Amino acid sequence: MKHFFTSVKTTVFLLLILAVLMVLGTLIPQGMPEFEYLKRYPSILAKAILLLGIYDIYRCWWFVGALFLLAVNISVCFVYRIWKVSLKKGSRPLGLYMVHLGLIGIVLGGLLTALFGFRGYIELEEGSGTDVLRAGKAKFRLPFEVYCERFEVEFWPNGTPKDFVSYLTLKSGQKTLLERAKVRVNHPLTFEGFTFYQSSYGKSQKVKFQIHHKGETLDVSLSKGEIFSLGEGLSLGVMKLVGNPDEVPQGAYVVLFGKGPPKGLWVIREGQMEVEGMKLYFKGGELRYWTGLQVSRDPGAKVVFAGGVLTLIGLLSLYLFPKSKDKGDGQS
Repeated sequence: MKHFFTSVKTTVFLLLILAVLMVLGTLIPQGMPEFEYLKRYPSILAKAILLLGIYDIYRCWWFVGALFLLAVNISVCFVYRIWKVSLKKGSRPLGLYMVHLGLIGIVLGGLLTALFGFRGYIELEEGSGTDVLRAGKAKFRLPFEVYCERFEVEFWPNGTPKDFVSYLTLKSGQKTLLERAKVRVNHPLTFEGFTFYQSSYGKSQKVKFQIHHKGETLDVSLSKGEIFSLGEGLSLGVMKLVGNPDEVPQGAYVVLFGKGPPKGLWVIREGQMEVEGMKLYFKGGELRYWTGLQVSRDPGAKVVFAGGVLTLIGLLSLYLFPKSKDKGDGQS
């Protein structure tokens, strides 16, 4: 076992495993909701990604396990090297110690991120907010709420997106922590250890209704598949939309769910209808942009950076001052 942990072959093997896992983490988007993988990849591949935890590669047990073994391997090598050198009166390669300590720092930083960091994904329509992130099958709760105040898209003449920007406001209860901060492609926002990346965007079709029910007036905006509860066992759901997917919907097929069988009707024209004693006003459709944000927390980043700097200094010192030898009187 001692030879296993002091072997350079073990180090190389573990580094290769980590390199392969990091490549997978780069090629496969991290922290997306489960349905996104099922939509983007063939069924077998999507299920493998979810089953093996590749959707959150830096937190899966095999990545953390490989990092832990590498930390043990480098630490044992470091102690063993100090012990061997201490038996000699000759060289004292300080740079070698720095390299080993730097590598240990890099690995420990990676473990910190793997154990206490995360990467998730949120989708926000203009004017909406949330404090919940999704990462594959997992969910994380932020210590504050994220609101999308505004979303802008610029296009090239050929119709391809040139730039898209989210204006975010962060709140904790009634307190505003950050107001209308910009997040655009390649220009992330960092706040209290959390980093927000502009990842994607899309359009959301909705139909608007004004509902008069038992003396109350409600204004609701619903998308396809969304169901709104009216209380007392009544719900209104939008099952289909009329119109092209990229345009404002011209109507909808709505269903009223109650104690009896569901009642469905097509709503095409703006105006008033009465269903089950409820007055329903169709007020037309709308098309809203939504923004897709990737959110990450990396508590080990500074430790990895410090370890990298220490490793670089150690390597430079080994190159510039390769060895110091004892003189005849035993002094170097």
